[in-house]
Amino acid sequence: MKWITVSFLLFFIVSSFALVLEQTVTDPFTGNSTTYREGQVPEVDSQFNCETLPSERISERWNLVDGSAIVSDIAVSSTTDNSLVGWYLNNPRNSLYSDTNIPIWEMASDNSTSYVDITPDGTRFACAEDTVVSVY
Repeated sequence: MKWITVSFLLFFIVSSFALVLEQTVTDPFTGNSTTYREGQVPEVDSQFNCETLPSERISERWNLVDGSAIVSDIAVSSTTDNSLVGWYLNNPRNSLYSDTNIPIWEMASDNSTSYVDITPDGTRFACAEDTVVSVY
């Protein structure tokens, strides 16, 4: 009797934590989503052109790991591709980057959260904290 009770209890525990594997596929053009369960295979559209997807045109410009700060906001100039980054946590600051992870301009921040913006040509940028907006 104990064996049956233990077996039933074990079966109940295992089945209550069973994972249902699902994959949701969203059509980038129509926005329609379809969910497939494990074992189902989505249809492949032979007319689909991956080169038109924005994710195919995205590339990494630079990479930076900072152990004392986290990005709070980022703005990228559309013509110069300069990146203005607002950092917060233990080392709050605003940094301007070009093609590398070495800032070409940097200013310490008093606040833990900074909001940034940059003009399309990259000649002017703004940093906002609480009630103060600085334009450079």
